Amino acid sequence: MTSNRGSGAPPGWSTDERGVVIVYVVLAIFVILGMAAFVIDLGYWYFQASRVQRAADAAALAGVTYMPGDVPDATTVAKNVAQANGFSAPDDDVQVSTVAGQPDQLSVSIRDPDVPAFFARVFGLDFVSETRTATAQYDPPIPLGSPENSLGTGDLSCTGPGATCENEANFWLAISGYCTAREDGDEYMTAYDGNHAPSGTICPVDAQAPTTTFANVDYDPTGYVYDIDDPPEPGTTTTANDVTVEIYDPAYDPPPDGSCDGAPGSDAGDASLAPCGQTTSITTNWLLYAPSSGPFDPSTDAVLAPIPGESRSDPGVFASGDPTCENQWCSLYIIPAGSPAGNYRLNLWTSADEPYSTGTNQFSLRALVGDGPPPCGQTCTSTSVDDSGDFVPCSTISENGRPADPLCPEIEGDTSMSIYVNAPGTAQCTTAAPRLEQASVGGPITSVTSPEPCATFYLAHVNPDYAGKTMTVTLFDPGEGATAIEIVQPDGQLAQFTYQTVDTPAEDGPDSGAAYVSDDGNDPPTGLVNCICNTGLKPGPLAGRSSPSQYNDRYLEIQTTLPSPSVLAQNGGWYRVVYVFNGASVSDRTTWDVSIGGNPIHLVP
Repeated sequence: MTSNRGSGAPPGWSTDERGVVIVYVVLAIFVILGMAAFVIDLGYWYFQASRVQRAADAAALAGVTYMPGDVPDATTVAKNVAQANGFSAPDDDVQVSTVAGQPDQLSVSIRDPDVPAFFARVFGLDFVSETRTATAQYDPPIPLGSPENSLGTGDLSCTGPGATCENEANFWLAISGYCTAREDGDEYMTAYDGNHAPSGTICPVDAQAPTTTFANVDYDPTGYVYDIDDPPEPGTTTTANDVTVEIYDPAYDPPPDGSCDGAPGSDAGDASLAPCGQTTSITTNWLLYAPSSGPFDPSTDAVLAPIPGESRSDPGVFASGDPTCENQWCSLYIIPAGSPAGNYRLNLWTSADEPYSTGTNQFSLRALVGDGPPPCGQTCTSTSVDDSGDFVPCSTISENGRPADPLCPEIEGDTSMSIYVNAPGTAQCTTAAPRLEQASVGGPITSVTSPEPCATFYLAHVNPDYAGKTMTVTLFDPGEGATAIEIVQPDGQLAQFTYQTVDTPAEDGPDSGAAYVSDDGNDPPTGLVNCICNTGLKPGPLAGRSSPSQYNDRYLEIQTTLPSPSVLAQNGGWYRVVYVFNGASVSDRTTWDVSIGGNPIHLVP
């Protein structure tokens, strides 16, 4: 008889099965350690991939600020930022490229081929490769003014020989003298605020207050910038045609001695705003820059004209009263075919501290496709006058039965546009809400619903990428002579918006009596409207001002949510402004700004 007593094995177990447990335990430990090793390696690879992605993001965001006009610098800056984050050739593969069909985008791809493994080495895996890509987009300032190759051409002819526009602009570009009161409509070039009184002033002494109380807090001695957007030939980054930048009636033409406030000096409407008998003088200066090498420091851009390489200390000058280009077009610069495509910036400003510079200088701009006459130097001579009649209007959108021309060089306001609205009532308009009108201060207020004369102006070009964002339109000192203002979307529908005045005490002056105005009376406004139907009211002038109009010397802020990409894709994305008025024409000296909320530099999927 055989017994298992003393064998140490449970009943029914064989003694030769006892080692199997040890084998299972060892195998389990090996699997667990392998999994732990894999998790550690995987975590490190994920960390390193995140590091590569952050470097690609930073490089794309840094480089895209040089797009679209400067791909070489965009590439250099992106690679430098990648290197600063630990990735550079030859150890790493850093690729910088443009994005087809998206001139404002830049793509950066970084590959780290030597991300080490630790525990995975036991499986023969020493290194892995991690590649990450980032694409960034720069949303440039909103172009103002026109889809055409002319801007601010007032009432110059748009038909027949010598036509200088696709559609009558209904406004002139304008710039005021240093001594002019801000309430006369130029937000940035006038150094004074409430100094336009019936008795007038002698600049630079402020007769309203001997202190700086009425100094214009928005005064910007750098003036205004207008962009000549010369597009690239398809498939290249260079221009297709010679383009001549021309200016109409650029010198201030003072009215005859002894003329009174507002007397016109030239066909463009140059006007003195000084008391009767006072001679006025306004010097207008200019420089033309090459396309920007970086949007946040335009001071580094190369000066092309009138003297290449010079600076603001040596500009071109349109001296007050110079008749050379009076009521004529003069050539400023010829952009040769094959030049870098992009925005050629024309900077204009009036001289600071110029005595008796109380007036406004109106002018126009255009981009002639082809060679014009020899350009002006620091001053213009008769050889720069273009009387050839060779100018051909064009537009980047379809107008008047003509197809859009993608190679048309648009002229646009860069960040703001100072204008003199001078429009006849060529159409009749009604508004969704009654228009409140008042003939004089304290007079009865009437509610008008019948059609009245109106005029339409291009406002701003909005890219479909902005859909869903908030657009802010700031109209400074708007609506004098108008009874209503409307904003029209690219699809022709009226925009829904809120509006309010955004004055501050410092900008209004002491005891100005400025009453807050909004579309629904709330601060901030909460309702939506499609008409500012109270511009015809005359509550009386603010303290130290002369005009009684509702928005004289005030900021009218309009905010609207941008519609779908399909709406913004129509008519080139151009928004328009409609002025309604109750006379044969409207005259309004004003300054317009447009901005869109959100970071202009951002990553895209």
